[in-house]
Amino acid sequence: MSGFVCPHCKCESLIFPPVSGGAKKMCTDYNIDLIGQVPLEPNILLCTEKGKCLSDQFPESKAA
Repeated sequence: MSGFVCPHCKCESLIFPPVSGGAKKMCTDYNIDLIGQVPLEPNILLCTEKGKCLSDQFPESKAA
């Protein structure tokens, strides 16, 4: 997860800052592509539990 998205103001905060380089550095170290970073967003869980598509239910979300 790349950060937390507030369900009220939609601001993203880093909960676990990449003090050692994070996923980007790991991918560089292993010579692989970083294909994406998904924010920690409560709507992902809600859609998953209901069997719904996040991008259909919340198209404006950063995760979508």
